[in-house]
Amino acid sequence: MPPRSPLPARHGLDAAWVRTPDRDPLSPAPWVSMGAWLRHRFPERVDVDSMLAGGRFVDGSGRPVQDGDPYAPHQFVWFHRDLREEPPVPGELHVVHRDERLVVVDKPPFLSTIPRGGHVRQSVVVRLREELGLPE
Repeated sequence: MPPRSPLPARHGLDAAWVRTPDRDPLSPAPWVSMGAWLRHRFPERVDVDSMLAGGRFVDGSGRPVQDGDPYAPHQFVWFHRDLREEPPVPGELHVVHRDERLVVVDKPPFLSTIPRGGHVRQSVVVRLREELGLPE
């Protein structure tokens, strides 16, 4: 289990995290820098260079990870994913019951319950977090 994220939730979603491994299993030497490891870890899905330049990768203390930082094994790196546009799912979430520990809702049909795949912001969990100001 990772430690608590140093980044706040954004758009109702917690920051994602990755943990640096001991070493590259295909090479006897570890990566030279954190930037090199991040490029290896996210070869096509993430624009690592612009995220590094923008300080969007942070370590456990919230300090931005720099491209040239020496590679450090067993470190957590936190970041927010860029979200794609999603078509809105019509309908309101109707709160049936709410107390300090539980929220029960009646959801519209076709609204995803949890954020997965192409339905992240348009999911019950994320919409409730945003609409009700829930931290987690």
